[in-house]
Amino acid sequence: MMKTTQKAIRETCVTDITNYSFDQANDLMNTHTLRTVAMSYGVYGMNGALFEDENGELYKITTRNSTLFQMY
Repeated sequence: MMKTTQKAIRETCVTDITNYSFDQANDLMNTHTLRTVAMSYGVYGMNGALFEDENGELYKITTRNSTLFQMY
């Protein structure tokens, strides 16, 4: 896992799961093995993340919300 900026995560052209509901995020975690590729940290802690599944598909979360903490 590497540290990056929130802007860099936002600019990647991958599947954005920022606004996924709890159930959608749970289904994603149950159907795929996700690993954290990059995290963005700010003054108050995590504020973004980039995840990769077993097939190489990337997913991003670009804000500090409940989905970020559920996925991490």
